[in-house]
Amino acid sequence: MTQIQPMLKRLAATLEELLKLAAIGWVRLVVNALPILLAIIRRRLPGLCRERLRRDSARKCMPVHAKVYRRPDPLIYSQTYLMAQGLAVTWDNPDIRIEQAGVPVSAHALQPDTEYAIISRVWNGATDAPAVHLPVRFTVFGFGIGTGGTVLGETHVNLGVKGSATCPTFASMAWRTPPNPGHYCIQALLVWADDANPLNNLGQTNTDVQPLNSPRARFNLMVGNPGRARRTIRLVADGYRLPARARCPDKPDDEPASRRRQMLARHGMARHPVPEGWHVDIEPVELTLAGGEERPVLVTLTAPTDDFTGRATVNVNGFAYGHADEHEDGTPIGGVTLHAEGHGHG
Repeated sequence: MTQIQPMLKRLAATLEELLKLAAIGWVRLVVNALPILLAIIRRRLPGLCRERLRRDSARKCMPVHAKVYRRPDPLIYSQTYLMAQGLAVTWDNPDIRIEQAGVPVSAHALQPDTEYAIISRVWNGATDAPAVHLPVRFTVFGFGIGTGGTVLGETHVNLGVKGSATCPTFASMAWRTPPNPGHYCIQALLVWADDANPLNNLGQTNTDVQPLNSPRARFNLMVGNPGRARRTIRLVADGYRLPARARCPDKPDDEPASRRRQMLARHGMARHPVPEGWHVDIEPVELTLAGGEERPVLVTLTAPTDDFTGRATVNVNGFAYGHADEHEDGTPIGGVTLHAEGHGHG
C-alpha cells in the first residue's frame, strides 16, 4: 500500500503534464489556423448573406410580368440617332423652332440682345406609358459641329401616350440672345431615366443662310472634338432635305427588316448627293483634334451658273474616328445645314 501511493501520484502528475501539453497544442493549432478560418468566413459570408436575402426577397416580393411593366419612349427628331442607323438628316430640325411674341422667326437671322422663345415638339413612341413631368433641357451652342455649349435651363411637360391628345406636346424656354450678333445652334434633350429608347432623346437645329456672290457662298464654322481622347474628325457633305410626308399604309409592315429596307431606300445617306451641278469645298475636310479642341473650317458652295436663282441646301456632317470601340463608318458628332440663295443677278 505504501508503494502504490507514490506511483499514483507520479501517474497523476504525468497525466496533468500531458493534458497541459495537449491544451497548449490545441491553442497553438487554433491560433495558427485562425487567419485561414477568417479568410474562409470573409469569402463565404457575403455569398451566404446574399443568398439569404434572395430567399427572403423571393418570399416577400411579387415578380412583375413584362406584360404589366410599361416604359414610355420620349423622342424628338434626333440627328445622331438617325445617322447611326445609316440615314441622312437635316439640321434644320422640324421639332425645334424659335418664336418672338408667338410668331415663328428664322433661326439664322436672330437679333442680338433680344428676347425669344425656343419651342420643342416632343413625341412618345409608346402607346401604353405616358411620361409625366418630363424634363426638357435646352442648350445653346455657337455655329459649328461638335462644339461646347451653355445650358439655358430646363422645363417640364406632361407627355401622353402615342395617339393621345397630349402627344405630341410642346416645351418652351425663354432665351435672350447674346449682345454680339452671330449664328447659334439650339439643342433640346429629353431627360428620362427609365426610357424604352434613350438614344432618340437629343435633337438640335443648326442652320445658316448666305447669299451667292458670283457664284459662291461662304460659311465659317467651328469644328470641335466633344470627346476626351484625341480623335480625327471627318466632314461629309450631302444634299438631303426632308421629303413630303408619305401616306400611312392601309396595312402597316410589321417586319423590322422590311421597314429598315424601306427607310434606307428613302432616307439612306448614299441616296442624297450634293445638288447636281453644285460644288462643295470644305477646308479642311479632316481634322485631328485633342479632346475639347476646336478649329475653324471654311465651307464654300459654288453654284452651277453665275445667274442661279433659288435656294440650294447642303448638309455638312461630322464623324469622329479614333476609338477602338467605334464603328468603321465613324461616330456622328453633329452637323450643320447650309442654304445658298441666288437671285439671278449674274
